[in-house]
Amino acid sequence: MRKLSITSDRRSAWSTELATLRGASIVIVARKHNPTIVSKAWLAEKGIMTGPVGQFVHTEMLSLVEGADVTLTLDENRLSLTYRTPTQENVTILSDVAQRFVDALPETPYVAVGLNFTYAVSTTSIMLGPILAPADKDLRTLFGAKYELAGTAVFNYNGFVVKAYFPVAPSRDGLAEATFNFHADIDGHQDALDRIGQHKAILDKVETIVERLAPTG
Repeated sequence: MRKLSITSDRRSAWSTELATLRGASIVIVARKHNPTIVSKAWLAEKGIMTGPVGQFVHTEMLSLVEGADVTLTLDENRLSLTYRTPTQENVTILSDVAQRFVDALPETPYVAVGLNFTYAVSTTSIMLGPILAPADKDLRTLFGAKYELAGTAVFNYNGFVVKAYFPVAPSRDGLAEATFNFHADIDGHQDALDRIGQHKAILDKVETIVERLAPTG
């Protein structure tokens, strides 16, 4: 997303720069995953990941499979699925892979699901002045005429606990980022599928937040 910046000069409220989805991942925590099961042959047999495989590690403690779109990393505690170049249109592939994995191992004691997104926009600041305008006078008294605030928002959404972080500084490529983590404790296979099934709705919620802070037009 962008740098959360508040300045007392009251520049125009919001940028019109286009926001882009930079990262997407799903993390599924279990009391005990079994990394030894996750071979290339097993993934193909179950239809979880098909097509060419790049980097591949398969040990008793860790399995790592780099597919065409999704990288799968599994240890005894957590499964991490990362979409390397996500867009709003193709990111559903990630939840499809996650659901197929969970369905292939329904006896695994799944205990938590995390849905994670990172957005970036090509600008150096998010103007939060309109939101924090009532506090601006007091903040100027504390910090001076010009200041910047990073922000962390914590809220509940559809059974998830959400942490959204908006950094001050842009990243090295000049884009500033916002990260969103949607976490839900779960109890087993069906609960995991239900939470993963909300992936698209969660992304829609994130897009709404991003659009409010960084409208595209």
